Amino acid sequence: MKKTTLPLFPVLTALLVLAANGPSVFCAEASVRFAGDPLRYTSVSGDHEKFREQHWIREGYEGGIDEFSLESHDLPADIRTSIYVHSLANDNDHEVRADVSKENFGYVRIRYKEFSKFFDDNGGVYYPFRTLVSSDLNRDLELETGYFSIEAGLTPENLPALSFFYERRFKDGQKSRLTWASVTEGSTVRNIAPSWQEIDEIVDTFAIRLDGDVKGFGLKAEQKWELEEAEYIREEQFLSTSPSSPSSKKIRRQEQTPEARSVATTVELEKWASEDKVFMGTAYHFVHLKSQELENIFEMNENRVITNFSNPKQVRSATADNEFDAHTWVANSMLTPFPYLSFTGKLKSELIERHGNSLYPQDTTPVSANGSAPDGIINTTEASSINNNLRRFGEAFGVRFTGVPLTSLYSEFELEQIRNWLAEDRTSLANQSAPNANEIFSRETITNSLGGTWTLGTRITPCRFVDMTGQYRYRRSNNDYDDQRETVPTGSTARSAFFDELSMTLQEVATRITFKVNSWLRTSFRYRLQTHNYGSRVENLDEVQTDMTAHIFSYDVSVQPVAKMLLMSSITHQQAWVETPAATASTANTPRFDFDYTSWFITGEYQVHEKVSFWSSWMITLASNFNNFSSVGLPLGADFTQMDLGTGLRVAVTEAFSVEPRYDYFNYLPSTLTDVSDYHAHMIGFKGTVQWG
Repeated sequence: MKKTTLPLFPVLTALLVLAANGPSVFCAEASVRFAGDPLRYTSVSGDHEKFREQHWIREGYEGGIDEFSLESHDLPADIRTSIYVHSLANDNDHEVRADVSKENFGYVRIRYKEFSKFFDDNGGVYYPFRTLVSSDLNRDLELETGYFSIEAGLTPENLPALSFFYERRFKDGQKSRLTWASVTEGSTVRNIAPSWQEIDEIVDTFAIRLDGDVKGFGLKAEQKWELEEAEYIREEQFLSTSPSSPSSKKIRRQEQTPEARSVATTVELEKWASEDKVFMGTAYHFVHLKSQELENIFEMNENRVITNFSNPKQVRSATADNEFDAHTWVANSMLTPFPYLSFTGKLKSELIERHGNSLYPQDTTPVSANGSAPDGIINTTEASSINNNLRRFGEAFGVRFTGVPLTSLYSEFELEQIRNWLAEDRTSLANQSAPNANEIFSRETITNSLGGTWTLGTRITPCRFVDMTGQYRYRRSNNDYDDQRETVPTGSTARSAFFDELSMTLQEVATRITFKVNSWLRTSFRYRLQTHNYGSRVENLDEVQTDMTAHIFSYDVSVQPVAKMLLMSSITHQQAWVETPAATASTANTPRFDFDYTSWFITGEYQVHEKVSFWSSWMITLASNFNNFSSVGLPLGADFTQMDLGTGLRVAVTEAFSVEPRYDYFNYLPSTLTDVSDYHAHMIGFKGTVQWG
């Protein structure tokens, strides 16, 4: 399965629309803009993959169409057309928007967009290692992502609009994953070996939409069908310096082929009344989804020969089937009895049902520490089933008051109640071997969740030079787990259900003050405080508290000292940390983890001549968060300096033609204790723009 798109599709689509309209496009009143990007060359020294990941730019030569746009208005029969094309081949960066419409009749819209995301192929870093401090995949990881859509609609006067929609979304390529494999050096094992996944995914969507007024009510309806097919391959290679331990160099490969079919119905109804002082709206959404998946897992030795080591993972033709149904109803209302006072209300009700089952056959014999070839006979098959019913209700009430001069106040309360019933049952079926007692368990749990959010905010403008905003938000949710049925432990103390309670609390304060000193100076300061608290309790143990705190400071300024010069700057600093109970543990103590950073950018433009302007920009990000927890695990955190510098000219050769040469410099310098992906890069570019109409 491969996506059926072509690199030249953007240009071909534009030519198709032009051909359909013929020469009349250029004879009519039209505006045209063409920005060619014939030259861009990027040279990278160091980690090419890290540079691509951070900037979505491929090194080497690039050229293409930065922008081609055309709008025509006075075509025969009052037809309007517009086209937009962007296409840079080396970066796989393409976009097309083409529209044809006729008032009170209909329209056709074509959309196409494709781009690549790049990924670094390095794994983690563990500096105490002498040989395998870090490793890479030696792969160019690139994931092509995009979509193509076409929508055709009828818009007759005084009748509801009817449209038909088709879209294909796709992903094709490879990306890095964070399921890092283990690296062994001596007696130390750390999970820092990189892993990758190959993705080939297609989603087709068909929809019929209705939009219009029926007896004073706004009506929207949509019927949508979606089909998804995918193929995933994920691979992890374990690494080791020991020649006598083949199991520490094994390769694990997972192959998955999921398929899903869904149908969804949405109906919306709304109405304004009492001279737009009252608004009422309601909507209903239903979705039915059915999915299935086939999975295989192969474990191999370093020579890619299928091998069983200790605790093998050899899964053959595992299957899973799931069905999902959701009914959602929402209602919204707004009342504005006075120009300075308004009230809002919201209600939500949701019912979700989910059913699933799976079979997990495993070939686990013979087995040995140095590896044995599987005999091809299934030993056991784990059979699982799951049933889940969830009911969710929500209410919200808000008020906004602007009756105080130069001040506006607002507040909102949101409540949510959830009852979640979950039953899981798993058994082990004997084949070549006896059933696996460790895979036989069941549980039935009812989770009752209560949550609420309160928001209070204000905006004050004491004078035309000062604008101040402030907001406080408090959110709390509490989950209570009531186990109706659970497996009695046999041979160990493990339980199938052991969580009793989980509570989460968020408090947030945000404020901003802006000074408009005069026409050439504007400055603002922002501050945001967030505190997260997580409390969990399991059977027979005390409650565990984990906290996260973040202070974020931002300062922005824009200055125009003379008419021909504009300078803007912004700096953001974050002080944040996470503290867990491990910070006070008597053994394997893990201190508080800090993740601070500072980011600063400056940009400016100066008009040297009425036809020549000079611009420049500079950005730097500093992070110094190396947390040396090597004695208990990985050194956590990021420690780097990243800088981007750009400068260029804009020269208006004529009223219709301009050129833009530019130069950019990129630098990423991490600490070798945390990262090995350093680079510096130079980029030169030249763009020409023609515009008329």
